[in-house]
Amino acid sequence: MKTAENLSRDEFLILLMLYAANADAYFLPEEESFIKERAGEESWNKVHQLFSKLSDKETIDIIMAHKGVYCRNEEEKVAALKAVKEVFTSDHRYSQMEHVLMDLLGLLLK
Repeated sequence: MKTAENLSRDEFLILLMLYAANADAYFLPEEESFIKERAGEESWNKVHQLFSKLSDKETIDIIMAHKGVYCRNEEEKVAALKAVKEVFTSDHRYSQMEHVLMDLLGLLLK
């Protein structure tokens, strides 16, 4: 499951949201609930299980491998970043660290 051909668009977005939610070292219950609700039980279990086994580098490698498939144009990139921002604001806060992470993810998906 660590290869690009094994993740659907929705699973890619779930992985991206999980990475973003965990990158600031505070994976809040509100963020988890938001992602679970958006993902659905089956996709959540599949991607969360994968994510829990990956290092940061492996996660970034998978994101980079998928960006050419699921973030091919500006519209798709904006949609992916919108999903991440929704995770960040799911706890009704948008910290400075999360702002920085958004900028970094924007560069990563460029």
